[in-house]
Amino acid sequence: MPRKMRTIAAAAIALAAALLPTGAATDDIAEFYRSNRVRIVAGHLPGTAGDAHARLLGRHLGRYLPGGSVVIVQNMPGAGGLIAANYLYAAAPADGSVLATFSHDIPMLALLGENANVRFDPLKLGWLGSSSGYEDDALLLLVHNGAGFATIEDARGESGRELVLGVTGEHARGSDVPVALREPAGVNLNLLFGGAAEEATSGAVPHLLRQVLGLNLKVISGFPDSNAIDAAIARGEIDGRMASLSAIRASRPQWLGPSGSMRALMQFGRASRHPAFAEAPTARELAGDEATREIIALAEMPYMMSRAYATPPGVPPARAHALASAFAAVHDDAGFRAGAARLGFDVSPIGPEQLRRLLGRIAEAPAELRDRLRKVRAGGGE
Repeated sequence: MPRKMRTIAAAAIALAAALLPTGAATDDIAEFYRSNRVRIVAGHLPGTAGDAHARLLGRHLGRYLPGGSVVIVQNMPGAGGLIAANYLYAAAPADGSVLATFSHDIPMLALLGENANVRFDPLKLGWLGSSSGYEDDALLLLVHNGAGFATIEDARGESGRELVLGVTGEHARGSDVPVALREPAGVNLNLLFGGAAEEATSGAVPHLLRQVLGLNLKVISGFPDSNAIDAAIARGEIDGRMASLSAIRASRPQWLGPSGSMRALMQFGRASRHPAFAEAPTARELAGDEATREIIALAEMPYMMSRAYATPPGVPPARAHALASAFAAVHDDAGFRAGAARLGFDVSPIGPEQLRRLLGRIAEAPAELRDRLRKVRAGGGE
């Protein structure tokens, strides 16, 4: 783990530990977790990347709770995780026995007021933190070498060619990629991903890049999953797709080698270029003015909390602190880190305070900036 992330993780663990009660109160917490199962509500379909992450976390979390606990995962898919978020906020027991995870985009959806079905306030959830702050990840715009695009400028401006990208159906706000629910002996889980992550499946980012950066992108939606997109790329029917670096490392590492068939033209979700793609500019670099950089930076914030977990509002403070401490400790667990490496998950944890600051920046952004982003995300232009 990079020194910066070790420092952040250690600070989060120390803070959570310092807030935990002692003596008889600690014994009460231990008794609660010995006597009750902890349930992780995953707002993802079984077999998807988000589901696999929840199950990986669940295999290790119980050991770090006072008294130990059995941790189970309950899938509650639907609307990209909105059903799970609404349930967590309004219906889940607020006793410290339930936490949830859902698509990184759901808090943004709520804070921008994009969906009338939102029934939760992200600012009032009991955030435990995020397993990924995108420290060693990036959302890449990948094109096939045979498509004839050397740099992103080849697809930009009036003289640029049209670059055709594939995305899954608009109903699929999460990944439909089959991954193992458990780790069967002798199976390489990297082969089970099919090359996808949640962020790779939505057309929202390509639409944003087309509208605010002037990229000549044609987005073909309706693919059932990213395996189908990859097959279309191989047949020359489309030029490429967007995918996270972590997912490609897990599922298609040959794409990015010296003799790989794909190249990264740009990267999204980062303030600076990823060291592995020093030639590919960030979206912010391509912005022609400060207003455009601001809207891109705002749109990128959900990626910095890519694997976030939360509890319902109102969990007793001592139990909330116990959960936060256990969540932070898991990320230094050798078994968890080994499993994350096999699955291609970025492990660059951020703590609850840092996550809340990100949410606050979205909530407190100027109204005109939020309105502009809402229109772009809706596909309505500016």
